[in-house]
Amino acid sequence: MKHIFIGGTSFTGSTLIGLILGAIPGVANVGESNWLVPRLGEADASPKLWNDYEGMEQCRLCGSACKVWTKEFRMDLQRDPVDWFERVAARLGTNVLVSSEKETPFVNALDPKERYTALILFREPRQFWSSIRKRPWRQDTIQQATRRWATAYKHFVEDTYRPEGGKIFMNVDAFQTQPEQRLRILLKLLGIEGNVESVLRYWESQQHYVGGNFNVYQELEQKGAASLALRPPEALSLSAKEHDFIRNHEADEIYQRLLSQTPGLSEPVAAATR
Repeated sequence: MKHIFIGGTSFTGSTLIGLILGAIPGVANVGESNWLVPRLGEADASPKLWNDYEGMEQCRLCGSACKVWTKEFRMDLQRDPVDWFERVAARLGTNVLVSSEKETPFVNALDPKERYTALILFREPRQFWSSIRKRPWRQDTIQQATRRWATAYKHFVEDTYRPEGGKIFMNVDAFQTQPEQRLRILLKLLGIEGNVESVLRYWESQQHYVGGNFNVYQELEQKGAASLALRPPEALSLSAKEHDFIRNHEADEIYQRLLSQTPGLSEPVAAATR
């Protein structure tokens, strides 16, 4: 079984990329599999939470009536998480599983041997802060958000982080600007075959995924397919003070390192098309 772990931070496109890869025949996308159980490592808290099963994260396609992510299967995972991803893949009937736990403490709690290929998604730290800032329910300051971004990606680029299947770094802003070109490169690096044009219509496939920043099927019903098509990121609207803060932060240096990690995928569009 091949496991592709999508790593990164919040608001970095993990839901979108998981859905795109999950639209490839023979590949299955579970989303944030850590949400299948109430709280990792807190079995003593689980009985109370299981009593509110309807209030837990549910399948985005089926809801709590999902025939794949049944309460019984999820409780079995909670009781015994050994071979977590193999069992999740078997449940989905796939030999190629994509999951989006994003942070290594989550994925490594489920696979401490790191038997996966890490697909690290990133946006520049200014884009990350812009995503945080425009959500009023997030209480982060620019200092907190930028520090969290820097901590996450500093770990991913370190040589000490060596997942079994290697690391692939992808600039999501550039991917959204050149989706067909960069998806072809990504599939080649992952050793997966797929029709790029049909895969980019990811909303046409039915995927039993959990978590994520949006429900693709709800978006499709309420807003239509046009709202789900890929488009370049919006222009930044930050103050000069915010730009200067991030430019002078360790995060900017880490971002420059990220841009050179995976030729063809990690560099910005301007550099890739000269």
